[in-house]
Amino acid sequence: MKPALASFTSSSASGAAQMIGLFLARLWAALLRLEASQAAIAPAEAASMVRAGEAMVHAFIRGLAATELQAAGFPGAAKALRGACADGAGATSPTRMDPVSPAELTRRLEASLLMFERAEVLAHQLACMMVCALGLTFSQSRGARLHTEIKRGSAVQTCRVGPGPPGWGLVGQ
Repeated sequence: MKPALASFTSSSASGAAQMIGLFLARLWAALLRLEASQAAIAPAEAASMVRAGEAMVHAFIRGLAATELQAAGFPGAAKALRGACADGAGATSPTRMDPVSPAELTRRLEASLLMFERAEVLAHQLACMMVCALGLTFSQSRGARLHTEIKRGSAVQTCRVGPGPPGWGLVGQ
C-alpha cells in the first residue's frame, strides 16, 4: 500500500478547504481499495468523481486568487476569476470517457492532491501573474498615449539655450 500524502484537512483550513480535502482523501482511499482489488477498469463513477475533484481544486485555487486580487485593489480581476469559478471554467463536461484503470485514476488524483496542498502558493502566484499582466496592459495603453502627447509637446516646445545666434541650440526634437 502507498504511504499517505501529507495532511489534506488542516484544522486551521477554511470550511471549503476542509470539505475539499475530506472529499479528496476519501476518494483517494476508495481508489486505493479499488486498485488493491486488482480491477482492470475503474467504474465510470470513479472517473467522474476524479474529474469533479480536479475541478474543485482548480476552482478553489481561483477563489483564493480572487480573494487576494480583491484585497490588492483589483475588484474587476477578482470578479472575473469568481465568475470563472461560477461558470465552471476548466471543468470537463460529463461526457463518456474511455475506460481507465484504477492506477491511472489514482495517479491523476494524487496530482490533484499535491496541487491542493500547494493551493495557497499557486493562488498567490496566479494573483501576482494577473497583477503583472494588468500592469503591462495598462502601461502599454498609457505609454502609447504618453508617447503621442510627448510628440505633440515637443513640436511646440522649442527654446533657446545660451548665447548665440537665433536658432542655435534649439531643444525639443
